[in-house]
Amino acid sequence: MGYEYVLIDTDPLVNNQLMTPDSKIVRENEEMPVNIKGKGPTEFPGDEKSYRGKDNFQVFVSEGPDDSVWDNFLEKTPGGHHVQSSSWARLKAQFGYLSVRLMAKQEERIVAGAQLLIRRIPYLGSIAYVPRGPLFSTGDPILVNLFINELLKFGTENNFRYIAIQPPRNGESTALQLLRWGFSPSAIEFAPSATVLIDLLPDLEVILAQMDKEARRNIRNGLRKGITVREGSEYDIPVFYRLLKSTSVRQKFLLYPERYYLEMWRALAPRGNLKLFIAEHDGDVVSTQLAVPFGDTLLNKMSVWSGRYGSLRPNEVLLWTAITWAKSHGYRYFDFEGIDSDIAKALLSKKIKVDSIKPSVTSFKLKFGGDVMLFPSAYEYVYNPSLRWVYNKLISMFNTSLTRRYMVDYIRSRF
Repeated sequence: MGYEYVLIDTDPLVNNQLMTPDSKIVRENEEMPVNIKGKGPTEFPGDEKSYRGKDNFQVFVSEGPDDSVWDNFLEKTPGGHHVQSSSWARLKAQFGYLSVRLMAKQEERIVAGAQLLIRRIPYLGSIAYVPRGPLFSTGDPILVNLFINELLKFGTENNFRYIAIQPPRNGESTALQLLRWGFSPSAIEFAPSATVLIDLLPDLEVILAQMDKEARRNIRNGLRKGITVREGSEYDIPVFYRLLKSTSVRQKFLLYPERYYLEMWRALAPRGNLKLFIAEHDGDVVSTQLAVPFGDTLLNKMSVWSGRYGSLRPNEVLLWTAITWAKSHGYRYFDFEGIDSDIAKALLSKKIKVDSIKPSVTSFKLKFGGDVMLFPSAYEYVYNPSLRWVYNKLISMFNTSLTRRYMVDYIRSRF
């Protein structure tokens, strides 16, 4: 039987008095559906030792639906992710989110930035989420501190009640600085904090040889028994959604509406940032995968299975086809986008071995080889101390595994 898998995407100390108490924001674009406050440029005092006498930094707010300069920065910066792109912002705008990009520039060049997804909750106020950000062109801790300070001030100016930040996969130092600024580790896993990453630089024969022998056998058997894979289009989204609904019933998770995936296609596919792979047997759709090519990585956004033809191993063939596509199109990595973080930690600490893991989504992905990676988890900040106390109490009340899962699914479906 083939396995299925789904992934649903105290006041801080001032660092040597580098923060200016009257820091302000300059608005770069003026069209905005809600009132985002900004008061002009923020001057970051230069530090000769750190910046070798370069000009001061300025922080800007970008509010437009398209931002090619920002997207280009994302594509070229290590850790850049599609959920930080203006295309993703356009998708989220269709479902009630305001997206704002806060950027630090030096000599008209972006050196740091973050895209915030903002949503207003009735009777509560605005909450914000920074997925896989902020991004930095340099790991200089002074710049990181300056930018986190501006993020918090931006939230204060715009009456945020809550902000969650999940740094990118190379954002360990950012995570440490978030703790220093009063953030707390979140009990909610907004996005996966562990994955399997396959390096596509070696030849395909080498990549295949690094897989578990069962995975290699299943791929060959599936191909020999007639499983074929084609690229889909917008017209195939309803087929993908039908399989997604079937999978959600078996795995008991919440769904976005079908329109969400249609809008995702319309936002990302024209720029080459979304692919749909469809596995078939004699013309019958068996499993499908939404994959996101971005930067140097093809990311497995979501894969779903009909529950049929399991003995033909359609899921293994589907994944292998996506891997070979990524290799042939010049991508450096294939990212499975999420495995169980506890298992990942145990594997990295050599407390367990892959072959000792019970059959699951995680064990299925691990059979394809690659490197187990841990990413920073989410960190959160509640602006009002009284609300912070209430929030922490509520989180502790919903601490059972089943309740936590449904709560996480609900919150993810809102972001």
